[in-house]
Amino acid sequence: MDTRQMAKAVVKALFPELQALKMWKMGDVTFSIIYNNICGHYCGYCRLPSRPTIETGYRGILTYVPVHGGITYANEDATDCTMVYGFDCGHFDDEKNPLLRDLDWLSAECERMAEWISEAARFEERYLLARTNEEKAKVLDGYYKKIGQAIPRDNFGINLNLLGGSL
Repeated sequence: MDTRQMAKAVVKALFPELQALKMWKMGDVTFSIIYNNICGHYCGYCRLPSRPTIETGYRGILTYVPVHGGITYANEDATDCTMVYGFDCGHFDDEKNPLLRDLDWLSAECERMAEWISEAARFEERYLLARTNEEKAKVLDGYYKKIGQAIPRDNFGINLNLLGGSL
């Protein structure tokens, strides 16, 4: 891959909107849905005006955002300080779920992801200050109650944390 191709790949990674099948804005959040031709599945993204959490990437409390399969992409753009989060529909058995190819459902999931990330940011300080798994679990219970969701079973990050004995 030459330098120009590498630069194009980096730009596409930073700005999923450039390859979007669908893109829209709500307030100061930009949403996009792409189809990953290489892997054969859809991905949804939200670009926030800034990083909403202390933790970088999708670690910490963002591990528990109940978007489909969990957040699997996070990238902070150093040029404009925006933050992009994404999820994908390339998990085990996803190809059997027709909902994961429905642009209306994917759009709603993108919007929920942005909402749930913003709400998680409000719980982050309490989560980070929690000393035990029991204290962290209480914070997460409050978060899920606030957003009206149950703990997701299809979130890879949560499952890893539970298997590893940490929240």
